[in-house]
Amino acid sequence: METPFWIEKAWGDQVENATMDDVRVAIQETLNMDDEHAAFWVGHYENENALEVHKDLEIFYVSGDNQTTSKRNLTLGKKQSFIPAVLGQ
Repeated sequence: METPFWIEKAWGDQVENATMDDVRVAIQETLNMDDEHAAFWVGHYENENALEVHKDLEIFYVSGDNQTTSKRNLTLGKKQSFIPAVLGQ
């Protein structure tokens, strides 16, 4: 199945055509990862933006070339709606 999304994990794994199931797997892997590699990015192929998710489930919105132009922490309300939506809760 083709999707417009990708995932890149801090430990080097990548997923093309990422689905919500792939995001769930990335969250679980990140929760079990050592602190040095405990993050992943999920982005859209055509947009220069992504979500950066850390082990503590802190979520950042990043944008620009190579996602370095802007980085801001999502508000608690947005986090509370994002995580259950991804985990299907």
